[in-house]
Amino acid sequence: MQNDIQTQLNKWLLSSIKQHATIIYMKNHTTIKARVQSKLINITNDVITSATLKEIIKLLVGKNTSELIQKKELDGVYKISSEQRFRYHIFAHNQGYSIIFRFMPSKIKTLKELHLPESLEHIVNLHSGLVLIASESGHGKSSTLSSIVNTINHKYIKHIITIEDPIEYTYKDIKSIIEQKEIPTHIPDISHIAKSIAKESPDIVVIDKVDNATIAKQIIDLLSSGYMVVATIDAINTKDIIHKFLDYFDAYMKPQARYMLTHMLKATIVQKLIPNKDNEQVPLIEIMFQSKETQEMIRNQEENQLYKAIEKDSQTIDSITFEQSLDKLYKAGQITKDTVMQYNIKYKDDKDYKKQLRESNDTYDSYDIVTDYSIK
Repeated sequence: MQNDIQTQLNKWLLSSIKQHATIIYMKNHTTIKARVQSKLINITNDVITSATLKEIIKLLVGKNTSELIQKKELDGVYKISSEQRFRYHIFAHNQGYSIIFRFMPSKIKTLKELHLPESLEHIVNLHSGLVLIASESGHGKSSTLSSIVNTINHKYIKHIITIEDPIEYTYKDIKSIIEQKEIPTHIPDISHIAKSIAKESPDIVVIDKVDNATIAKQIIDLLSSGYMVVATIDAINTKDIIHKFLDYFDAYMKPQARYMLTHMLKATIVQKLIPNKDNEQVPLIEIMFQSKETQEMIRNQEENQLYKAIEKDSQTIDSITFEQSLDKLYKAGQITKDTVMQYNIKYKDDKDYKKQLRESNDTYDSYDIVTDYSIK
């Protein structure tokens, strides 16, 4: 029975890869759906029965059944081959359980292939400090992180240690030495990360995701010891990154954490995948490179002013706001006016802005009329 289920599951997942799906959804009494270029489609007419879904969960969970029953959710990795790996998330709801699979491409794309700005090379060239990469779930922060790490790998002789849950991309040593550790397989106790790292003498520590207070504290300890740290976090903008990170600390620890962000934060990246004219996904980017002004804002708890500082810094360094990124995509002819209208949050309620954009033609110089980024 299990062999039959495994064969069927592999068939569905392989079909999703052929259709360029990034996320696959399985729920009982429903056809299997997948997200392809931001749209949700049926990848098969097969309807998953409760019995089939139960057997798939048994196949994935193995000996961790009690953990799933207790926590009502479980994460893991399912591998068909070294080239065909999926992260899965099983979760409970009012009708039973569902499974979400996310395809894990084996190839690490370059910054250019991910349509990311050349300014991210500044991060590749850093030798100390903290870099935080953010997005909502499924909007490419892990791909951006792996691309930055692999670019360093091709450019510099470094010792890099990654902390991941689970290991998503596998790196091959080019110029750098890269060791990948998975929680809990290689790190049973995450509260001792900084202590263990000290014995292993890395140049850069890469942390897959900041999603709890223990990991956040370990980052502060690593920065205090002089290591460069690159990490991802779930956030929707630069201000949100600062707030989310600091919220992991209690009142006693928060001043120290804020002090470390003030002095050690080198850059933040926030991205959101949006459809281009060919309905492919391209990143909308907000980047803050730390400046004296942003440093003072973080020190003085003025994160609400960071947006203005990023706008200002875009004139002298390579910081960029979402709106400026959107402007560049539009001027390059990659996105439509409708997409601009949908994602330009700053101007979404500005009737004059909308009127000007509608009346502009498709020669992109005409868009200059709406590129005044002053606060209205």
